[in-house]
Amino acid sequence: MSIVKDPSLAPSGRRKISWVRDFMPALGSIEARFEKEQPFAGLRVAVSVHLEAKTANLGYVLSKGGAEVRLTGSNPLSTQDDVAAGLADLGVETFGIHGATAEAYESHLIETLKFKPHLIVDDGGDLISLLSGKCAAYGDRLLGGCEETTTGIHRLVAREKAGMEQVYDFNLMERGGHLAGWKLGREQLSAVAGALSMAFGCALPAPHGGIFVFPVMTNVLGYVIALAVGSLVGMVLLGVLKKKKV
Repeated sequence: MSIVKDPSLAPSGRRKISWVRDFMPALGSIEARFEKEQPFAGLRVAVSVHLEAKTANLGYVLSKGGAEVRLTGSNPLSTQDDVAAGLADLGVETFGIHGATAEAYESHLIETLKFKPHLIVDDGGDLISLLSGKCAAYGDRLLGGCEETTTGIHRLVAREKAGMEQVYDFNLMERGGHLAGWKLGREQLSAVAGALSMAFGCALPAPHGGIFVFPVMTNVLGYVIALAVGSLVGMVLLGVLKKKKV
């Protein structure tokens, strides 16, 4: 069950989400394909982001692609209570309250992980840190994830230097940074999404780390260029996981 400040704020939050959807055509086109193909069917996705209308829409689109989604705010000061209520009202389990105490904030993160996600989307490394520590038991089904900020990667590096066990993820914001992908048997695979230069900046050094990177282009031009240089490339984020049983 979602944890939000006031469920009666849902109409306001839904209006905000509806408004931003009109200005996110790329995500809208992906949503249409997700609804048809259901690439996340059977997958659980935990998301920790600044909880506002645009990111709420992201969580909603993931759910339309078949995923069971739990979403929390990565910063209590940026969480919008009406959007949190609106997203919960749309059927996405949501955990976030503006101005939550440190204890309450951590409890929201933990609630987001309790369903043992297959994939995570992190902002700041809080989910990864918990899965590498007190919430390790919730990570036994984890295939992998992504980190939006260099802050989260710096936290991973610090843990690694301290000799602490950890779950790795992939930073989309720092080309050539730490790579770690979805754990597929004995092989590692990362799906890299974003601009062409970012995708290839990350993909090129990857083989030296024993990791295969699958560039995912979000536009036709990037797709064609990738094929021209002989790269295995996809068009839909995480589409590579469609045929994997979890």
